[in-house]
Amino acid sequence: MTPAAPAEPRRPDATCRVAVPGGEVAVYSYGSGPHVLFLVNGGPGIASEGIRGVHAAYADRGWRVVAHDQLGTGASDRPEDRTLWTVARYAAEVEAVRQALDLGPVHLLGNSWGGWLGCDYVCRYPGAVKSFIAANTCADMPFHMAELRRLIAAFGEQTLAMVERHEAEGSLDDPEYLAFCTLFYTRHQDRRPTGGRRVQARGELNLAIQDGLWGPAQFTCVGDLADWSRLEDLRRFDRPCLVFNGAHDYITIKEGALIHQAVAGSEMVVFADSGHKPAADEPQAYHATLGDFLERHR
Repeated sequence: MTPAAPAEPRRPDATCRVAVPGGEVAVYSYGSGPHVLFLVNGGPGIASEGIRGVHAAYADRGWRVVAHDQLGTGASDRPEDRTLWTVARYAAEVEAVRQALDLGPVHLLGNSWGGWLGCDYVCRYPGAVKSFIAANTCADMPFHMAELRRLIAAFGEQTLAMVERHEAEGSLDDPEYLAFCTLFYTRHQDRRPTGGRRVQARGELNLAIQDGLWGPAQFTCVGDLADWSRLEDLRRFDRPCLVFNGAHDYITIKEGALIHQAVAGSEMVVFADSGHKPAADEPQAYHATLGDFLERHR
């Protein structure tokens, strides 16, 4: 069975609020039972609505699906303390939710920024997971920066020079820079038309979180993640692991392969017609791949 995106978002079976470092977060649960698929969404700085919409139907396959709006997003508290926006605090937040709901070891799916957070989490709390799905993500930020430069250079060396000049000068509202951002993400993120339906409104982006973790520019990381890497630590991770990337993703196949190489016995899948969103670009292949992995490690 391939879960399909409903016309309207599926309502959670249960919601609650959980105290985490820095405030309280809103938590959503679908289905019941001992087998938990814990979702950590991308961003940073957006709520969990999108990732819940894609995976809520796994509750019909015997999974308890759990996700939360990360602190500062969605229905969760929105503190103004900028020192809260660190990878370590967000990892502690995930653990606080898991413990508060008494979930036991979970099957953790981290997507994009949620995958960076997932890599960090499984290294800090390896006993908290039964398996890890590293979705459209990487585990080494300096290498990701190099890959972004390689992809931008494919548009021409003058284009790369233009992007670097605007990011160095802070002229991020320049029409030239914004036009390239649109072109870049059309090629590497949104490969298929969305039909006008937005799962996550752009207006819901918490820029303070994005600035704290990443920075203000699109292609240069200067925040808490700037020097972040978990590749060496992942060599000690010994749970089942699935790594996947879209062939056209701006978080590249090379980056996913580094996780695959680091985690002994891991599996890697490349979605040939996808950018950063295989669940949207190739939904049938995406759910067949994810569902098979989860069933084998249930």
